[in-house]
Amino acid sequence: MQKEPSFSVKLSQLDRMLLESSPFYRIDLLRVVMSFRSLGSSDLKTLEEYADAADGKIERWLLVPSSMTLAVLAFTIDRAFGLIPTPSSSCFVLPPERQAVYAPDLASLFRRSGSIFFNPIDDEYLMSVAVECSQHDNLVMEAPYDFPHRSYDETQRILRDFKPSVSAFWDKPVTEDLLADVSFEAKEPFVMDIAPYIPYPYILGREGSALATPDQADSILEKGQYNVRGRGAKPLTHELVYRKLSEEELDKGFEFSVTRPKDARMVFADGYVDLDGYIDSARYVASELLPDCIAKMGYDLFGETEEEYLSFITRLHGPDAIHYRQLAESAGWREPYIDRKKVLR
Repeated sequence: MQKEPSFSVKLSQLDRMLLESSPFYRIDLLRVVMSFRSLGSSDLKTLEEYADAADGKIERWLLVPSSMTLAVLAFTIDRAFGLIPTPSSSCFVLPPERQAVYAPDLASLFRRSGSIFFNPIDDEYLMSVAVECSQHDNLVMEAPYDFPHRSYDETQRILRDFKPSVSAFWDKPVTEDLLADVSFEAKEPFVMDIAPYIPYPYILGREGSALATPDQADSILEKGQYNVRGRGAKPLTHELVYRKLSEEELDKGFEFSVTRPKDARMVFADGYVDLDGYIDSARYVASELLPDCIAKMGYDLFGETEEEYLSFITRLHGPDAIHYRQLAESAGWREPYIDRKKVLR
């Protein structure tokens, strides 16, 4: 690991200059880490040796505009890791300890549905997302801030129809088993996904920042009128979990941890990008209002599950390596770009 470089301008001052570069939005640095949860120690050793997955993790660093919604952040993560965007099998959730703050029981979950949580998932909404995606080859690039969503009032109206059938669960703590029971009674899938149209700064705070109480979150999010700079709103969590599920096996897939470092110190200290590269990327985001991946660790993912990825990496270094490499590259697969080549431009 390289030592932290010495600059004539303090990193805190550099961040301040970049963050205040526009009167309309901020530029944020996000760290996204995917950990392999279902593989054994020998499998992780294979990935570390052949796929540059140090400590069983694949990592990306992104620079993004603060006006970006969670829906577009999902597409950004997919592209940065080499995955195919599929909104119907993607979701953001809070870590369990933060989820318990905002939805300790079913009544709280219902009350905050349409503001924080995205419940219930209905066919009409998913069809609107599918139509929106089909109209754009690249939703991140062509339609980043026009994603279909239901209003808080619409969601509450739908939930009032469900309330009689799930009243027996009203005061029970929210668990996966409870949601399964509620879904069975209501004959609709109930989940703890975070509403995809919320700008991410309202959910994900910088490391060490103050977090919102349930009342503070309600006062801002129920209105649905967001200041793209996030002023006046405390975020819900310091870690956001992004789940990329398999289309065929919904209990499998990939899981990512998303955090916002206090400043750029970590990405410089780890030697991922130099000062000129960081500023160049920030200027691109500021001028285009589009995200940029400034650092990659580990090969792009390939397949829909951890097991499929392990199988691919193993074959990529086996007797038929040339055939599998050609197949993967024709599908858009990439090796790590340690020298800061862009993947979102």
